[in-house]
Amino acid sequence: MQKLNDQKELLKLNTELNDLNISLEKELSKINGLVNDVKDANDDASQSATEAKKLSDELSNNAGDIRLSSKTERAANSAAKDAKKAAKLNSKLGESNDEVKDLQENIKNVRSKLVVLQTKIEFVPVEKQ
Repeated sequence: MQKLNDQKELLKLNTELNDLNISLEKELSKINGLVNDVKDANDDASQSATEAKKLSDELSNNAGDIRLSSKTERAANSAAKDAKKAAKLNSKLGESNDEVKDLQENIKNVRSKLVVLQTKIEFVPVEKQ
């Protein structure tokens, strides 16, 4: 009877392991997409900041230029927006990396439970009737 209960538990753990592996693959796929998004957002933020700095330097040389002032303000707003977007994506990437670590740890724990249970099933003495 104990062997049957252990086998049932073994099936349950195998199902849990499969679910964890599927979740891990989904998260890794999500990370691949986020890495590209983060790279693009970081590039955009850097480019926007560079443009805003350039216009700001020009404005300091031409302090009375209203048109340049307006253009500089738009560039600064764009740089701030791009930086915020990049920070948000970087945060999501960090969260996904943490999730992957958690899933890998859970997979490791379930696998060790499976090994112990399989060993237990293999060495259960046959009950005499």
